[in-house]
Amino acid sequence: MPIDVSTIPSLYLIRLPFQFAGDPIATQKWFVVLAHERAKAMCIKATSKGGKYKTSPYHSDGWAWFSPGEITCLPKETAFQTENFFEIDHSRIESFHASGQLSIEPTTADCRTRIIAAISKSQRLSGKEKGRLIAWLT
Repeated sequence: MPIDVSTIPSLYLIRLPFQFAGDPIATQKWFVVLAHERAKAMCIKATSKGGKYKTSPYHSDGWAWFSPGEITCLPKETAFQTENFFEIDHSRIESFHASGQLSIEPTTADCRTRIIAAISKSQRLSGKEKGRLIAWLT
């Protein structure tokens, strides 16, 4: 059954194959949907490999941190990286759904508050970028 990607709620996680520049193949990655615009999901990256940056305010102040299992589908400590932003075409998400490679999961009740706080504290986002991200969440 087809999916209407535009109905994936803000602050839900999507997991799909994604190939970053320099990576030899696509691997399953988690993203947080902030909004939908121009047939794209506006997302930030979730990572469980951010621990080494946790003591660096320059890196981690702009991240919303979640304890292991706080979000059911994330068994490790995970950070939502507000400066690691991606626009993912709805058509790509639809094709991953059709091939059984898409997962959609809720986050926490306070996720919006935590992400907005992280955006506000970020040392890496410009004022304009902060405004754009917060506008999608309010």
